[in-house]
Parts: sequence; C-alpha cells; structure tokens
Amino acid sequence: MGELDYILRFSGSRAFICPASFKGFDYVAMARLLRDAIPELEHVVVSGAGVDGEWNLERGIAESPRSPLRTACA
Repeated sequence: MGELDYILRFSGSRAFICPASFKGFDYVAMARLLRDAIPELEHVVVSGAGVDGEWNLERGIAESPRSPLRTACA
C-alpha cells in the first residue's frame, strides 16, 4: 500500500478507481484507508457489486443520462 500511497500523493490524484476485490484482496478496504490518509483523494470509484458507501462504476454509467449503456437499454 505504501507505493500506491506515494503514487497518489505525488500525482495529486483526486480520484481512485479500483475493483471491489481481486484474487481475494479487498481493494475497497485499501481505498478507504488511502482516502482517510490522503485528504486530496476525494473520490473512490468501485467496479463490482455489493459495495456500500462508495460510488459504483457500473451503476453510475448505467444511470447517467448521457451513458451509451443507458441509451442502448432504453
């Protein structure tokens, strides 16, 4: 996590996009720790189902009025 913390701080990142989990690793928990440690990190966007308290990538795309997915499904 130290390397990612450094990269996010050095780049001035305001958002972090990650999967909910991958190969048993909980990326949401890691992202929450990073967000608590880096005040500039304002947004955590999660790809995957079943995540509370974070912005879900797939749901956000589907619900966006300008989303190609929403247009295709309408």
